Amino acid sequence: MAIKKIFEDVIELLEANKQKKVSSILAEVIDLATAKRRTGVVTYHKEGDTVVAAHCAYYNQWFLVEEVEFGEKKSAASGLNPMCKEGLSKWTKQQRVARIDKDKLLQSVIEGDTDAKDLKKLLAKIEDARVEVSVMVIEDEDGKEEEVDLGYETLEALLEDDDD
Repeated sequence: MAIKKIFEDVIELLEANKQKKVSSILAEVIDLATAKRRTGVVTYHKEGDTVVAAHCAYYNQWFLVEEVEFGEKKSAASGLNPMCKEGLSKWTKQQRVARIDKDKLLQSVIEGDTDAKDLKKLLAKIEDARVEVSVMVIEDEDGKEEEVDLGYETLEALLEDDDD
C-alpha cells in the first residue's frame, strides 16, 4: 500500500502507538496534521502600508515594485504574486514547452524514431531547459527588447542601493 508523503509522519506515529488510546496521542496527531507557516522567510518589504520591494521566485532576486511589475494575489501577505509578471510568463512558458517536448519524445520512442536507451539523456535535456532562468528583458519606447539587470541578490543590497 502506498501512503501519500504528506501522511507518512501521522501513520508512523500511529504505528508506533497502536496500543495507546486515541486521546493520549491526539495532540501529537493534530500537531502533525496542522498546516505550518514558513517562518523567517521574507519575500517582501513594506514602508508604512506600501510594499516597495518584493522577491521574485523565478529570478531569485529582489526588485523594487515601482520598477518591476508583480501581479496581485489577494491571499498573499504582500498582496503580490511570488513571481514578477515577466518571470511568471517565462516560467509558465517553460513548463508548457517541457510538457510538449516530453509528449513528443514519448511519441518518438513509441514510433521507433528515438531509441529508449537515449531517453534518460533526452529527458535530462528537457528538464534543464525547464528550470533554466533566463535574463530579464524589457521593451524600450521603440518596442525593441533589451536585457536589464534590475534585481538584487538580497533585500539589504536593494535597500542600501535605494538609499543612495
